[in-house]
Amino acid sequence: MSKPQVMVMSTVYPSALANLEAQFDLLRWDQAEDRGAFLRSNGKNCRVVILNGHVPLGENELKHLPSLELVACTSAGFEAIDLEQLSRAGIALTNASQALRDDVADAVLMLLLATYRNLVQCDAYVRTGQWGQDGPYPLLSTLKGKRAGILGFGTIGQEIAARLTPMKNSKSGTVRGVKRTSGSPISQTLNRSPSGVTSLSWWFRAVKTPVIWLGGTF
Repeated sequence: MSKPQVMVMSTVYPSALANLEAQFDLLRWDQAEDRGAFLRSNGKNCRVVILNGHVPLGENELKHLPSLELVACTSAGFEAIDLEQLSRAGIALTNASQALRDDVADAVLMLLLATYRNLVQCDAYVRTGQWGQDGPYPLLSTLKGKRAGILGFGTIGQEIAARLTPMKNSKSGTVRGVKRTSGSPISQTLNRSPSGVTSLSWWFRAVKTPVIWLGGTF
């Protein structure tokens, strides 16, 4: 019995690739010199496509993949994938948000604190000897009392919000996010929800409290 055909359209880690090769007939679009010709010649019986969210997959590609059942996206984002076309064709889509959410949210919090408190500049200030010459580094502001807006309030965006909430922001409506679904902004929040990106912006303007804009994901 022949193995199901899976088309590989982006880089896959060697260990994962070995597991896939043991179970499936892999079509290496990612290694093809003429990818368009490769897709036209090999797409007919392909049931699964593996790619990341930067690889275009829309009507032009799907017409050469009549047997496609699943698109497995190895990244959290899937900006280059045409969701409407997949829906019309009844093709399922998976992504890596669940697997990546904690690590990405941790990294966002780390970068936020490092940026807000000038960690890199402070490190250089000590290493170059300025501390001894010019005295302590100037005082900086705290995240306490700030408002945080997250544009992209999906699995990872909500994990970012969960990490920001205990950091003693203002008491009401501190962390808000906007999630985009099928091209339309849909608001979600840990508190009261604004109606979209515009309302999120007005929410910031309504107070003089300093704000933090963050880019979440899906």
